[in-house]
Amino acid sequence: LQAANNEGVWNETLYELPVFITSPWWKRWWVITGALLLAAFSGYRLCRSRVRQIRKEEKLKAEFEKCLADVEMSALRAQMNPHFLFNSLNSIDSFIIKNENRKASEYLNNFARLIRLILQNSRSNYVNLKDEIEAIELYLQMENLRFRDKFTYELQIEDNLELSAIDIPPMLIQP
Repeated sequence: LQAANNEGVWNETLYELPVFITSPWWKRWWVITGALLLAAFSGYRLCRSRVRQIRKEEKLKAEFEKCLADVEMSALRAQMNPHFLFNSLNSIDSFIIKNENRKASEYLNNFARLIRLILQNSRSNYVNLKDEIEAIELYLQMENLRFRDKFTYELQIEDNLELSAIDIPPMLIQP
């Protein structure tokens, strides 16, 4: 450093004055470290929150699926007469005991198809008449096997009806 007086005379001795320029506060090590720690903590909390949210959604989904299964089972119970189920299982048992395996197999196949149709139809408010007639035919075939051909039946359907185009409530005629 060199100085001059008011008359413009300069001092011949040079003085050294050390000058330290500090970096801005946001570039200091403790600010950067704090920001990194804050970012890491925020990331951890965000991940943890997301994991909790996913688990909660999975739990809700599982509860919903269980509830849906319960509702479907209730719908099936409401549609299927318990007396019919009992009679069907007893008929299969009777055929097996009497060693009438062909009849037991036929009855069991018809029973399984009927249950599948009822489950499929229970998911909608309306089914086409063709599916409903198929369910009725299966039921009548099962009853005819059960009563050992002691009755006859005939379904009379007009030829000009487009059965798959007509919708009716499912299980209008319950077994």
